[in-house]
Amino acid sequence: MGKISQQRRSLLLCDGGMRVEPFKEGYLINLSRIRERAREIAPITASFMFDYQDGVYEYRIKNLYDSNFFYVTCPRLSEAEKNKDKTDWILSKFIYTVVPMMHDITDIVLMANDSDFVPVVSFMKDLGKKVTLFCYKNPAALYNSFLEKEDIIDISAFALIGKPE
Repeated sequence: MGKISQQRRSLLLCDGGMRVEPFKEGYLINLSRIRERAREIAPITASFMFDYQDGVYEYRIKNLYDSNFFYVTCPRLSEAEKNKDKTDWILSKFIYTVVPMMHDITDIVLMANDSDFVPVVSFMKDLGKKVTLFCYKNPAALYNSFLEKEDIIDISAFALIGKPE
């Protein structure tokens, strides 16, 4: 049996809900730039976007495929909860069930802003994965107790573009 390579490899995991705040301010997230910056951390094995369908779904799908992302559609919880979806739950479930089996992955780049992912960041670090958080402006303060300052990167400086008219 050959030696197992110690080469760094990353997995890019994105919470689609992260697009909401920049969108309110007139911006879209350029996913090609997200991948470029993530590649600077470690070569990317795969990129996943976890999101739900809405009015800009067609535009987003084209952007995702053009940027080499796998798209995971997350359903709404119910009609009564129109603004709720299962994105955070499905992304977390993916991390808890699939990431432990990915022994060749050394780095996880997580694009998220809310505190829902603090437990999974802790879990991934316990697995020995190096975790980098891509956020928009101010991520949940709880990440500071799990990540080094240099592992929390604001995407504002490199990944935002104006919304198409």
